[in-house]
Amino acid sequence: MLINLLHVTDMLAILPEGVARAQARFGIVAILDCDLDCQLPPLCIYRRERGMPDDALALLEHAIVDAARSGAEPQAVPGL
Repeated sequence: MLINLLHVTDMLAILPEGVARAQARFGIVAILDCDLDCQLPPLCIYRRERGMPDDALALLEHAIVDAARSGAEPQAVPGL
């Protein structure tokens, strides 16, 4: 999803170097030369500007972050 957004918009994103280089070879992204002086977590949440109500979104984001921090394995959703 992120690669598609980068391809069809003028947004900026931080990607793993290998992913960025692979996409740059196809001309999908351009790599900017900048040095980030920070450690980024392996989690990113994308959300629509107008989507779920704020309380529902906050609850979902909290659950995702908690699961990521705990190292929980993804669980199958019955019926999907």
